[in-house]
Amino acid sequence: MMNFITEEELRSKKHVEPFTIYRMKSGEKLTPSARQYLLDQKIDIVEVSETTIKKTSYFENWVEKQLKWLGSEILLVAVELFEKDPKVVEELIKIKKHFSGKDNACSSIEEHSFIDCHGMKFEGRWLNQDDCFEISEEHLKNPKGKEMLLLHGLRSKIRGVEAGILLELHCNSKESNEALSQEILQKLYLCMNRLSQMICMGYGGEKCHKNH
Repeated sequence: MMNFITEEELRSKKHVEPFTIYRMKSGEKLTPSARQYLLDQKIDIVEVSETTIKKTSYFENWVEKQLKWLGSEILLVAVELFEKDPKVVEELIKIKKHFSGKDNACSSIEEHSFIDCHGMKFEGRWLNQDDCFEISEEHLKNPKGKEMLLLHGLRSKIRGVEAGILLELHCNSKESNEALSQEILQKLYLCMNRLSQMICMGYGGEKCHKNH
């Protein structure tokens, strides 16, 4: 049975989580207005066939395992900081929700979790942004040095998964892989950017230290 995707559904989806590629699964069909909406928004349309899905199953399984691993790493840090910094733990639990599997990674961090600061703006939360400042052994002297280093460790592990996805795209680019990768990368960048904000606040309260 054909499932027709309407313009209203696409607008609602884009409002909840911005996307630059729309993956049209087998059995789906865009209404004329929905297709025109995607064209107007300069969103690429990728038709994913059953054959293509089978070819990319290895990559999807790898992504799912990596996201579950990240979720477990986040919980370990949350346990470490459970009594010392409950607010940080609360934020980590929100981030962890995106690493229970490839499907959960496509949900969004609640909007109120990401805040505007001097170095990062809300509208750029999905973009790959550099670390606010370099973390070194000097930060061990900071009263919140342990929290900062643990959060930095999580951010580095997420960057490792990012590197694996980018390598797959470079060496073995497939349309379905690219669509999945772009979705996951956006969420990885969102989580890394939120961790960067948390590290920055731990270092100097409300003051932004990006590039300082």
